[in-house]
Amino acid sequence: MDTVELYDNDPRRIFRTLWDLVRLPLLAILTLLEGIVCSVLGGAAFLIFWIAIFFRYATAVTHFHFWPMMALSGGCVLALILYYALMAALSEQKS
Repeated sequence: MDTVELYDNDPRRIFRTLWDLVRLPLLAILTLLEGIVCSVLGGAAFLIFWIAIFFRYATAVTHFHFWPMMALSGGCVLALILYYALMAALSEQKS
């Protein structure tokens, strides 16, 4: 009768187990926060974009900083893209 060795000294398997111990809880937290992050960043980008458009074309305000507001809106979208990219990177299962 063959016995199964429970503790393997393969460094790749040890590293993979340690990586999974870090990756899976982090992925769980990011997944739980996904709705809040998507709502906040997406809503902020949408709202900032339309406020910038409104103040640029519908008001007589001359000292309004249009391009910094558009950059802030784009930054919110970029942060959301990076959030989803991080989730995708953590959820990949490589054997």
